[in-house]
Amino acid sequence: MAHHQYSTRGASNSDNVNGQSNETNILISSLKASFEKSFNDLKDEIINLKDVIIKNLLDENSTLKSKISTLEKRVEKLEMENNQLGQYGRRNNLEISGIPDEIYGSSLEKTSIEILKSINVDVETSQIEACHRVGKKEKSTGSKKTIIRIVNRKYCLQALLNRKNLKTVDKSKITGLNANSNLFIGENLTPYNSKLSFMCRILKTAKRISNTFTKNGVVHITKTSTEHPTKIFHETDLGDLFPEFKFEGVTNW
Repeated sequence: MAHHQYSTRGASNSDNVNGQSNETNILISSLKASFEKSFNDLKDEIINLKDVIIKNLLDENSTLKSKISTLEKRVEKLEMENNQLGQYGRRNNLEISGIPDEIYGSSLEKTSIEILKSINVDVETSQIEACHRVGKKEKSTGSKKTIIRIVNRKYCLQALLNRKNLKTVDKSKITGLNANSNLFIGENLTPYNSKLSFMCRILKTAKRISNTFTKNGVVHITKTSTEHPTKIFHETDLGDLFPEFKFEGVTNW
């Protein structure tokens, strides 16, 4: 009787291959799951870190804004204090517009005194500490302003009170002037107060306010003819009152 022998080598190799394939798939799946978990963990960590960074930046930005605001207020306060100090040093000064540039030196002082006397301010040469020209020629008069410094401030106050009488004065009787001379007496403002006054005149021209004037070196405005004057110490005062208004032609003075 013949005996048949069957080889199992082929089946065994196939089982080994299948087993290795399964193990590889399991390993790949495991690595994939591990990678996905690591990736998701890293992504969450990055998102959390981003949120922390953004929060820290926002907090820092808020702190810096607060510091800047505080510093701006300090600068504004120092500017106003410095301006007020400068204006106080000019309290004994008067500005006279309309004296021809051809008049200078001792003649300038003589003419200035005659102008003051014409409006009943009886000041003498001994009361004059200084008298000189300043700035550029004015378009309205064609000449530079004259600054006159008087020892006794009461004469300055009296001149400012009586300056309206210049309209009726016979200017031809004043040395170097003629009947048509366009004279004006005003306070000697600091450059910054001059700028504020200019800005307020722009507002008046634009009919945003009723009137503007200076008193003791301080710029005032009235929005209507019936309200009390408001003092203007800084550009921010006008910015708060007229936030939408654009001041054309205003530069740093």
